[in-house]
Amino acid sequence: MTDSGRAGVARARGVTDGMRYLAVCALLAGNGVLLFLGVSDLLFVVSGWITRFGARSEVVFDTFAGPVAIALPLLAMLLATHVHSVLPQARWLLQVALAEYAVSGFFGVITYLGAFAEDVFSIRSTVDGLISRAVWLAFLAIAGVAVYRVYRALYPPIPRPLYGYGPPVYGQPYPGQPTYPPPGPYSTGPGVVHPGDATVPVRYEPIHPAPRGDEATVQMGGPTDQTRVIPPVPTQPSEPETSTLATPAPPGDTPTPGGTPDR
Repeated sequence: MTDSGRAGVARARGVTDGMRYLAVCALLAGNGVLLFLGVSDLLFVVSGWITRFGARSEVVFDTFAGPVAIALPLLAMLLATHVHSVLPQARWLLQVALAEYAVSGFFGVITYLGAFAEDVFSIRSTVDGLISRAVWLAFLAIAGVAVYRVYRALYPPIPRPLYGYGPPVYGQPYPGQPTYPPPGPYSTGPGVVHPGDATVPVRYEPIHPAPRGDEATVQMGGPTDQTRVIPPVPTQPSEPETSTLATPAPPGDTPTPGGTPDR
């Protein structure tokens, strides 16, 4: 392509690029109106709702699975995603196209069965109707699958995190549980006693039920190691010693050995 040709394409694209969104909306809106009219002609009738259902199905089948119902959403998808760049509104435009294909498929199957019941008494009409309508339903399914695959390619589903329900593994946090840094090293300053330090002698004594409530109990070491502090027994103060001095007897009362006292 020459430079003049590229320049012409660029100018033409600049004119029509701003109309893409409007064209896609017009195609989808027009197809939606035609689908609504088809549903109205099939269901909203005053007389002969059951007896004429097969005849109405033959008439409105092309509205749901005909060339127009297949081509309009497909053309809207191509304009929104395959021309120059993807439109910013392509997500919801593709969703509308998929919804219209779903409506076409649902009522297309219903009218397919209704038309078959209407032509069941004519072998030629039954065979021709089954084959031709089946072909159009296949075209509708292919177009719907194509639009769905484009939608999933542009907007893939967000994967959800998987949570296990098995037994917990100790030492490993659960998903979403905050983690904490490991504790730092113990202090090595003077006067600090670490658990399990073999250089510090500790004596443990089993605790027996206290007969009175005046004994104190403290906990040392681990959660199950306890020692009892027995209060000291107060000492009784000693009685003061009294010194007795011997009083000399009177001179007249001094006994003599082997006799009576002297007078």
